[in-house]
Amino acid sequence: MTAKSRTILAFDPGKTNMAYAIHKKTGKKIEVLEFGMFKNTITDLKPHNLKDTVKDFNKAVVSLIKKYSVEEVSMERFISRGLLGSLAEYICIMQGIIAINKRIKIFNLVAAATWKNSFNKNYDLKQFYKDAKENGIIVHEVDAILIGIYYMDKSLFVKFSSDRFRKQFLRKLKNVPST
Repeated sequence: MTAKSRTILAFDPGKTNMAYAIHKKTGKKIEVLEFGMFKNTITDLKPHNLKDTVKDFNKAVVSLIKKYSVEEVSMERFISRGLLGSLAEYICIMQGIIAINKRIKIFNLVAAATWKNSFNKNYDLKQFYKDAKENGIIVHEVDAILIGIYYMDKSLFVKFSSDRFRKQFLRKLKNVPST
């Protein structure tokens, strides 16, 4: 019997640095199919600009959802506690655009502290950022990749305690399409 697969779209939200990663899980195996940064996030709330930026952002998200037949989304929950001004508004608009897509059956939000603490139990996240940067992967992309892994199977974080696994993982990411 063939194992059923699931494909998810994971996000690390930000106004100008919003990263995404596409993951596919078949059985217990998770692979990263693509990752990158959105080039057209919502950065202006002025009425004459908002409609076009919303349309452009939605078009980019829908393109990924269609390309990979995504039905699930996992996104870092944005918590600003009122300290970051309009940034929370930008993020909420983008989360809403993604959440209402008719193809998305599951929309999951995870607090940054939750997935980061889980990762840090196995390996130092700051060191992993440095390791990834040496391989040409920026912090926000790393976060989107790890958010997806956490959502699909957080028990896999234990593998990151192995130097060999981390090196293989980063080496594999070099062959994954990135935008």
